[in-house]
Amino acid sequence: MPQLSQFKFAIGRIVILSLLAFLAFSSSLAADEVQESPIEVSVGVGGYAKLGHWVPVQFKITGRTSAENATQFRVNVLDGDDTPSSIVGPLVKTENGFQGVMQFGRTYGDASFELLDDNGEVLDSVSTQILKDNNSFMKLLPATSRLLACVEPEPKGAASIAPSFSAAFAGGVTDDDRVASIESLIDLPQIGIAYESCESLILLANDSQWISRANADSLDAIETWVRNGGNFVIVSAADQGSLFQSGGLLERFSPGTVVGAAELDSSRRLEEFCSSKEPYLLRSDTMKVLKIENANGRVALGQGSVPLIIRRALGLGEITFVAFDPTKEQFRNWKASSRFMQSVMKLRTGDESTQSTNDARSGAGLAVRHSGYDDLVGQMKVPLERFTSLRFIPFALIAFLIALYILCIGVGDWFLVGRVFKKHELTWVTFPLLAALFCGIAWYAAKASRPATIQLNQVELIDIDSISDHVRTTAWANLYSPNGRTVDLSLEAGDVASDRDLVLESSRLTWLGLPGDGLGGMLNRANPGLYRTGYVQKLIPMQSNPTELSVDMKSVELQVSSTRPLFGQWNGRFDGRITSRLRMTDRLEGTFTNPFDVPLKDCRVFYRGLVYVVGKSIPADGDIDIGSETVEKTVRSYLTRRNRREDDKNKSQSVAWDPRDVNLSRIMQMMMFYHSSGGSSYTGLSHSYHDFIEMTPQSLMDRAIVVGRLEDRVSTIEIDGKNADEFYDSSLTMVRVLLPVEQKND
Repeated sequence: MPQLSQFKFAIGRIVILSLLAFLAFSSSLAADEVQESPIEVSVGVGGYAKLGHWVPVQFKITGRTSAENATQFRVNVLDGDDTPSSIVGPLVKTENGFQGVMQFGRTYGDASFELLDDNGEVLDSVSTQILKDNNSFMKLLPATSRLLACVEPEPKGAASIAPSFSAAFAGGVTDDDRVASIESLIDLPQIGIAYESCESLILLANDSQWISRANADSLDAIETWVRNGGNFVIVSAADQGSLFQSGGLLERFSPGTVVGAAELDSSRRLEEFCSSKEPYLLRSDTMKVLKIENANGRVALGQGSVPLIIRRALGLGEITFVAFDPTKEQFRNWKASSRFMQSVMKLRTGDESTQSTNDARSGAGLAVRHSGYDDLVGQMKVPLERFTSLRFIPFALIAFLIALYILCIGVGDWFLVGRVFKKHELTWVTFPLLAALFCGIAWYAAKASRPATIQLNQVELIDIDSISDHVRTTAWANLYSPNGRTVDLSLEAGDVASDRDLVLESSRLTWLGLPGDGLGGMLNRANPGLYRTGYVQKLIPMQSNPTELSVDMKSVELQVSSTRPLFGQWNGRFDGRITSRLRMTDRLEGTFTNPFDVPLKDCRVFYRGLVYVVGKSIPADGDIDIGSETVEKTVRSYLTRRNRREDDKNKSQSVAWDPRDVNLSRIMQMMMFYHSSGGSSYTGLSHSYHDFIEMTPQSLMDRAIVVGRLEDRVSTIEIDGKNADEFYDSSLTMVRVLLPVEQKND
């Protein structure tokens, strides 16, 4: 027996050692396989990717593979609704490989990156697991985080601008705000929507030789992004004027006529700009700046006649130009350097830390936690989920019917067959009849409580830049399907668009995720475990502008009695004529002509902290005199509905923001001028997910913004290639027209 025990022990040791050797050998093979992978994938801007946003994906060929001849890519991930999504599109060739764009909807699941040939055959692929805090190819950020991207040569140590600009995020909306440094100009995205996740893109243009490495297509993509609402900050140096002069690589972003360099011996305005008590220049010091004449924007900071910071509009976006080099030792030694950069960033919206807090903010926070969202997009989704023909059956009614059914098949059936018919064998007839009756009641209630056809709710915002005639239309929609089916979806300009002189050039339709970690939120890691069929997001390049993409959704599975939130944009131009003669004296004056052939309702004109409320609709092709036909209010008092208190004529009080409000016009109004109301200090909500529609920065420049409402819907969703106008349950169409304002000081 002892010998048998020893024999068994020896056999056990051999088996265990064999298993360990096999596992070690397998791990070694797996490691070798990863190391020898001929494709290297990196995602995001500077290594950061935000949920629910389009982000760049880079494919680098590091070994021998047939993927060198790839023409397409496919990325398989989960969307914001926890449904498998395949993003398929053309590859952009770069010096280091290929580029594409993709979206993340969840912080878990698997992701596969595939390179395809013209026929869609897989040439090579890489797979990985998505982890919120530990991804080798990128850092995944929440949808409401803020990302600042600094493009600078060799951003190392004190010479980097990233630490100074990161001060602008002090006291940010979330703990996930990030500043990314990008050193390689070669790898800058060449597709406009790839910059969508950036709150601001900052370019350090103090080295013309380094800037010359930039790809012209990347600059085209940045321009496309800015025109659609991006914020581009250029920080230059006194000796880099050639970059912005005729024929220069950055001429398109020039803040005016660059005529050389200027030397200043006073820094008083710099110190006032950032409220610094520390002088920048001592008595014997001077500073060199880029000399700019005929500024084509608003001079936000100047020393004498020399502009130091210029803000100019480009389409629906903006460019902030800083005319001196902040990497010089003189600036880095200034104790207020970080505060100065912080002030540069806050030029757009003002300092929210000084805003007053809403009286009911604590109550708003409670309502937010109850509703499961913390961003205004989440609040907007609530009314979009309500359909007039869709009724929810009260739980009390369901409980009553269940109790009644139990009574009928129990006591009722016994009384009927035993006391009335006095034949208990009749229960073989009465029981099925009662079951069929209640099944019929349930079937009728289900049919009566929901519509028989697809239903759509939609709110859209049309932005028109009167200078460039650029149009950006943004649509949020919710689609309800009573039956299970598979459909193709796309966003198009409806028949009304041509009547309004609106021309579509590219369109994108995709899923709309819910920000936050509430039920259904993109940060919620609770996998429902439901099997869902995947679909395809097809990316189509535009021949007229290769930096633009159209996106359609193919083979989307709609489940029985389900909803699918959608988000779409289309870009184009306005072929009509916009006439305005606005000037600024003591107040905004002049006329504006309605450019549409239909009335423009609920009109307001926003300009520099003031709003001019039009007391009537502007008829088709009709004029309005801003000076005599409007009522002037401050934007904040208008947005917060501030009125005088009845108990005290000398005091006024704002109406508290209700995060459970389902008035779409009110919600959209807050999203359009969020910072003007006081931002999160008033609403208790962030506005970071779709903050590109925020126009406070534009209204603070020499641009007036006319806001109105159109009766007819301009954008429409197409289902299987057919216009879905007949399925719309409700829609809201708002329009904003950006107008130049002439400055006159009497």
